[in-house]
Amino acid sequence: MNASNTSGMINALQNLDGTPYNPPEEVSSTFPKRNWTQTVTTTQDVTQCSTYYSAAPSNSPVPPSTPSHQSQQPSSSQCDQLKAAWESDAQKAYRQKALSFENYGLTTDPQGYLVLLYSNSVSTVGKPFSPCRNLQAQKIIEHDTKKGFIKYTFDTPTGEHKSVIVDADCSALQRYNLLQDNGFIVDANHPATICAELIARYTAPMLNSVSPLIKYSPGWYSSKNSWGFQESNWVDLNTVLFSFTLPSTSDMVMYQLLSLYAVLQGRLSPELWIRRPFCVLTHNRHLHTDLSLDESPRVFKKELESLIDRPLVWIRAENINFNESSSAYSRDKNYQALMNSMQSDQRHPVYIVVSQDLTPRQRIFCLPVQNFSDHRVRTNSLNSIGDLIKLIIGNSDAFEAQIDKVYTEFFDELGEDCPVRQEISVLAAIAAVVQWYFSIRDPSQKGVVARSHNECLTLYIQYWERFNGDSINSLFRNALYAARRSDMICFRPLEDVDSSFDCQKEILYDDTYYYTSTALLKKIIKVQLRSYMPSDVLNRLKTAGILSGSVPKTLTFAPNESKDFRFRTLLRSSLHQPGSRDLVEI
Repeated sequence: MNASNTSGMINALQNLDGTPYNPPEEVSSTFPKRNWTQTVTTTQDVTQCSTYYSAAPSNSPVPPSTPSHQSQQPSSSQCDQLKAAWESDAQKAYRQKALSFENYGLTTDPQGYLVLLYSNSVSTVGKPFSPCRNLQAQKIIEHDTKKGFIKYTFDTPTGEHKSVIVDADCSALQRYNLLQDNGFIVDANHPATICAELIARYTAPMLNSVSPLIKYSPGWYSSKNSWGFQESNWVDLNTVLFSFTLPSTSDMVMYQLLSLYAVLQGRLSPELWIRRPFCVLTHNRHLHTDLSLDESPRVFKKELESLIDRPLVWIRAENINFNESSSAYSRDKNYQALMNSMQSDQRHPVYIVVSQDLTPRQRIFCLPVQNFSDHRVRTNSLNSIGDLIKLIIGNSDAFEAQIDKVYTEFFDELGEDCPVRQEISVLAAIAAVVQWYFSIRDPSQKGVVARSHNECLTLYIQYWERFNGDSINSLFRNALYAARRSDMICFRPLEDVDSSFDCQKEILYDDTYYYTSTALLKKIIKVQLRSYMPSDVLNRLKTAGILSGSVPKTLTFAPNESKDFRFRTLLRSSLHQPGSRDLVEI
C-alpha cells in the first residue's frame, strides 16, 4: 500500500457526526512514509508491538513509529492478541483441547458404575463412562526384585470379577489397553488417550493412599529376619511326607525325598543345593511333562525360564531312535542348559527327565531313579508337607541345626572319593528333617521312617557310585552263573517248550540266543548284583549289543495251542565264561 492509497483510506473515514475525518497535522508530519505491504519476518518485529501516538484519537489507525521516536509499552491484552495471531492452527487446537479436557473427570454412582462428569462455570453434566463396576487399583511391589506393578480389579457387566496386573512403568495408554484386553468396557465416545488419562487420574488417589502389597515368589522367602512360605498351585500342601499304607520301596522313598527337597530347597543355603538333574525311569507314556529335550535350544531355554518358579520341572527325554544324527547338537545344548541352571546360585527348580531307558546323555548329566511310579497320597492334617512347613516356620533354629548336623556328618563320612557326596549328603539331611518331624508329631512312627530312609540311602549310594563304572558284561555273566547254581533259574530248549513253561524262572534258548523277560532279569540283578541298579545294568547290556529290546514272540505248545509273549534276547556267545561249562549244562 503506497502513500496516496493511505491518504485515500484516511479521507474515507468520518467522524461521528458524519463530517470527513482530518488527522492532526503533527501526526502526519511525524511519521515518514512507508510501504505498508511490507511483511514482518523477524523476531524483533514481532516483539516490538506497534505503538500509537499519545495524541491520536483511539479510533484512528496510526502506522508504527520508528525506533528513534519515544514509545510506550503495549498493554497485556494487546500482546495476547498479537501472540494469538501468530499461533499455529495445531497449537490452537491442542490448547483448546487441553483447556476443555481439564473440565472432565470420573466419579462413581451409588452402584459403583463409572460416570464421566463435565463441568463449566454454569453447570455439571454426567454421562455413563463404563458398564463395568467397582474399578479399584493398588500398587504391588515384588519382594525379590523391588519391581513395581499395579493391580486393577473390576466387575464386568455379566458379574464376573476380574483382576489385571500391569507393569507400573507402563504408560497410561498401555495400562488402558491391557484393561480393555481383559474385559474392561468403555462406552464414552472419546479417544483412547483421553480415556486412559481419565482412568489414570481417577485411580491415582487409590495408589497413593493405600499401602502397596508385597508380592512374594512362590515358595520360601525371608522378610525382617524371619521366614515365610508363599503357597502356589505347584505345591500340594496336603501331600503326605511318608506313606504307611503303600509299600515303601527304596525307589519310592527316594522319589519322596527328591520331591520334598524341591519344596525345601528355597529354605536351604546354596551350599546345601543339589547341582545335577535327575532322571526317572518309567514306562508310563501318559506321565505329564512340561517341555521336551527335543526342542530347539532357543525354544527350550525360553520355556525353561518361564518355569523358574516351580519346585519341580518334568522334562520329556530325547528320542535317540529318531533323528539323532541331526539333533545331537541341540540335545547336547539342552542338557547343558539344565546343568548351567542347577549350577547357578540363582533360584531354580529341580529338573527331572522322564525316560523309558537311560540314554548316553543321561549317563553324563543325570542321576537316575528307577521304577518310578507316582503314588501320591493326600491327607488333611498330620504327616503332610503343609504341617512340616508350619513346624519349620515355628522352629527355625531347630530346623537349621538338624540340617547342618546331618549334612556335615554324611559329607565328612563319604569323603572326597565318593562321586555323589553332595547329593547323598543333602538327601540325608532332608530325611533327617522328616524324622525330626515325626519325633515331634508322632514319635511311635519315627523308627519305621528312619529304617526306610537308611535302606534307601544305602542302596542308592551303591547305585550311584557304580553308575557308569567298569564293564558290566563279566559281572552279569557271573550273576547268571550264580543264579543257575542256586537254582534261582533254569534253562529249557526253545523247541521243547510246552504249556508248563514258567516265565518267572525258566529261560529258553536256541543256538544263538537266550529268551527271557525283563522282570526275571531284574530279579537276578537285585539278588546277585545288589549294589547295581537293575535299570543301569540292563541299559549297559543293551548298549553293548548283548541284550535286545522287548520283542513279541508266539510260543506253540501244541498243534492247536499257542500263546504270545514278550521276550528280551541275550547273545549266548557273549555270556559264556571261558574255562567253565555252558550255562545250560549246569
